[in-house]
Amino acid sequence: MSISKVLLPAFATAALVTVCAPAQADFIRPVSGFATSNFNDTTDIAHTIQEIGTNIGGPTVDVALSEESAAATHGQDNGGDDFGQWHSAVGTTTGVSLIYDLGSEVDLETLHLWQANQTGGNFNRGINQFDVLISSTASASDNPSDASFVEVITDANLAISAGGDISAQNFDLTGLTGQFIQIRIDSNHGSTAVTGLSEVRVTGVPVPEPGSLALLGLSGLMIARRRRG
Repeated sequence: MSISKVLLPAFATAALVTVCAPAQADFIRPVSGFATSNFNDTTDIAHTIQEIGTNIGGPTVDVALSEESAAATHGQDNGGDDFGQWHSAVGTTTGVSLIYDLGSEVDLETLHLWQANQTGGNFNRGINQFDVLISSTASASDNPSDASFVEVITDANLAISAGGDISAQNFDLTGLTGQFIQIRIDSNHGSTAVTGLSEVRVTGVPVPEPGSLALLGLSGLMIARRRRG
């Protein structure tokens, strides 16, 4: 019995390696958010995923991230005309869920959270204990009880803000894949008024559609054939 070896030309191998090379992780801003409780338009969930330089709702100036990266800082809110965070409705400080749509499935690496950062003795409004759940089912986009949600982090803690420009607190999601991320709030840092959060981002690698993978593979082979010809 003879064994035949199939040797690809170097350029063909290079094309295939290019197609199959691991993708670099992206810093992802969710495309939308949903909260089971909101204070008003001034503190809508949209503040936690706002694009740099945009103004949402009532305030004159929205406090946003300093840049779109995991190293970004978030400024301090004065709670008046300089605001940029989500607040729950008055008196609803626990049992609230925030759901973020990443736009497509993502091989997740890190969840980045910037704590509520409001002056005037209001740092205690920030989230304290919370759980993280993920799903890839569209029905989960505005339904925290959707059966597709899987709890992946239990009883995590977000440290209270010390004021000034604050950095993200990071939570490991390595090895998990999903499109929807739910933050289920168990407690805040002592406020009986509202619970708040400043910004949410994710680091991960978007999962290509099956058709896109096939097209990439075909493109690599066509390039190799063209070079060989």
